[in-house]
Amino acid sequence: MEPQVFKSLLTFIYTDSLPELEDEEETESDRDEEEDQESEADGVHGEDDDDDDDDDDNGGDEMWSPLLVAADRYDLQRLKLICAKKLCERIDASTVADTLGLAEKHHCRLLKEACFEFLKAPANLKFVLASDGLDHITATCPSVLKELLAKFAS
Repeated sequence: MEPQVFKSLLTFIYTDSLPELEDEEETESDRDEEEDQESEADGVHGEDDDDDDDDDDNGGDEMWSPLLVAADRYDLQRLKLICAKKLCERIDASTVADTLGLAEKHHCRLLKEACFEFLKAPANLKFVLASDGLDHITATCPSVLKELLAKFAS
């Protein structure tokens, strides 16, 4: 478990609330910008400076999945629901297969239904099929494939 996930888990257990994940990321982003400015002043330019920018665009996406896993592991149903709702808001064509596998593995019905709803759109399903998302779903949770087909049939 990542330290930030553990910190968020403990914060939730003791305060029944989550720390502001976006605020912490902004703080990290501010620190990265300060480091970039210092390195530019020193004439040093890193090749992977652009990689850090991708994390800032996610708005905490990388935190919600492991936090949902931890919430399921320690049977924190309210935290699990909060994480599921956040992940539901962030479902897109590139993440739906992984999200569906996560929902199935951790018995998260809300998240699974949101993935099914997303896949009902023909354009979304076409993208997932083209990107081998269906292969991923079949390999990780074959029972979901049967459930998905039943949803489409109805």
